Amino acid sequence: MRIASSSAPVFITGERGTGKTICANAIHDHSGPRSRPFVKYSGLNSNVETQDATLFGRYAKVDIGMDVGEKGALEQAFGGTLYLSDVSHLDPYVQSKLATVLSKSTQKKEDNDFPRIICSSKSDPYHLLENNEIREDLFYQLHVLTVDLHPLRDLNDDIAYISEELLQKLSAAERKGFLSLSDEVSELFKRHHWPGNISQLKNLLHASVASYDGPSLTLDMLPIGFASASNNMASDPNEKADDHFFVERSNNAVHQLVGLELEELERKFIEATIQSNDGSIPRAAEVLGVAPSTIYRKRSKS
Repeated sequence: MRIASSSAPVFITGERGTGKTICANAIHDHSGPRSRPFVKYSGLNSNVETQDATLFGRYAKVDIGMDVGEKGALEQAFGGTLYLSDVSHLDPYVQSKLATVLSKSTQKKEDNDFPRIICSSKSDPYHLLENNEIREDLFYQLHVLTVDLHPLRDLNDDIAYISEELLQKLSAAERKGFLSLSDEVSELFKRHHWPGNISQLKNLLHASVASYDGPSLTLDMLPIGFASASNNMASDPNEKADDHFFVERSNNAVHQLVGLELEELERKFIEATIQSNDGSIPRAAEVLGVAPSTIYRKRSKS
């Protein structure tokens, strides 16, 4: 991996759910021994004082109750990688301070323990720069090597391969025997729009692996309503499968529910609703007409 062999900063871009953190982890893992620290930091929903203290620790100029001498994320990552998730969430003051620290670190060539910096954004880096969401001095410190992660819907020919890789890993973790997708599921995945990208795909596969077993993942193992949702999302009406396909799939799904206890039936329905809403519990709660806290409570019991 060319990027992993370098020590230069990396700027990763991609839509929500495209796997920016996974990519950052992969770069870190291929850069040297995995025992080195990988520290993820996000300034989301934090004020400038909190960001300064949690990123720079004992070197911060503010006090929010941290123990004297406590290390911030930057120092925790020494000898490894500091991953700044959604770098534009950093306050301008913190960005300026970070730019100064990075500039000084490049001047100290003997400081081999200074962490490699990887950052990410959902937006184009130059768009952030033009809209003053990232300081120019920090931008040119971070925007050295770049990785652009494409949304899953643009990887039509690779979706089956990616899905089977994830399926096998999840299957091994759950001690199940899944090895591949059925041809029907493979075609269905190619048609789906995947608004939640890799995160949505992983969530869907995990739900199926946790509930079923077998060498092949088949249509009746997918969350209820996923197939029909995929059919509605098809960009070309001519690409939609015939109604018989979905009626047959729906009937199979109903038969799968026969014999389940009411509590288990409710759990499956809740999970299917969450899945159909891209993993969003608040949106699923709105569809079901309950408070999000109700869903959290019911899921915690399962």
